[in-house]
Amino acid sequence: MGQSVPPRILIAQDLSAMGSLSMQTALTLFQACDFSIGVLPTTILSTQSEGFGSPAVLDTTLWTQQTLQHWVKEQIRFTAAIVGYYDNEAVGDQLADYLDQQAAAMDLVLVDPAFADNGEPYPLQGLAHMEGLRHLLRRATLATPNLTEACLLTNTPLFTPSSQAVRALLVKFNQLLAPGGQTVLTGLEFGDQVGVAWLDPLEGRLQQMTLPRLPGHFYGSGDTFTALLTILLCQQRDLNTAVRQATDLLHEGLVATMKANDERRYGIKLGAIIAALQSLA
Repeated sequence: MGQSVPPRILIAQDLSAMGSLSMQTALTLFQACDFSIGVLPTTILSTQSEGFGSPAVLDTTLWTQQTLQHWVKEQIRFTAAIVGYYDNEAVGDQLADYLDQQAAAMDLVLVDPAFADNGEPYPLQGLAHMEGLRHLLRRATLATPNLTEACLLTNTPLFTPSSQAVRALLVKFNQLLAPGGQTVLTGLEFGDQVGVAWLDPLEGRLQQMTLPRLPGHFYGSGDTFTALLTILLCQQRDLNTAVRQATDLLHEGLVATMKANDERRYGIKLGAIIAALQSLA
């Protein structure tokens, strides 16, 4: 028998030249697991957009269009895709068109609609960007919004999490996705606990996983969770198992980051995550 071909993953998100954030994190984790990957920087930044002042920005809109056209011409196929932060609606439209063309080959399209937090959209992310995200999300088989993003995209007033309200929001957000698409709601705060919630794909029951809140802010935690979740799903875990394992792995990375003698703005320490992830394989 021939050897099975490993999944080939498309990573489309911002690339920060400094730290373990966004595409840097995804590249490190996927390569540690020997995945074949293709990268599509939606924008290139000298640093992340928080904690370093105003970064130098390189627009990649034209390059993205040319790259996607080249991949189509060369019949390069991806079995899964992660789409994260982008700051130009044209890039979002390009990605939506490409995902439409490649839908038959992709088992998983994960969209992390990164545009808001703490009750407000990021600067310059207005109504047009939200409409573009809704258009893109119709291609997603899985989405990982935080509470603010999910509320804004579904026109739901922001609320203090409760089981009933979270379940209603998940049902509402699933309607934005491809048929059968699932949502994992991230960054939910329940007292001194923080975690995620989703609906069991088979029974529709609300699932939650929380862990003790750690002090301070962890830049790049959402990017890390999204990459871990994609890896575990591509390793053939079911959604319930993948979400729980990704949450545990992220927590290990946050603890390691908290203990490290480094500034949080440089992102998540990935060594402990990689060791634990590889032990699961």
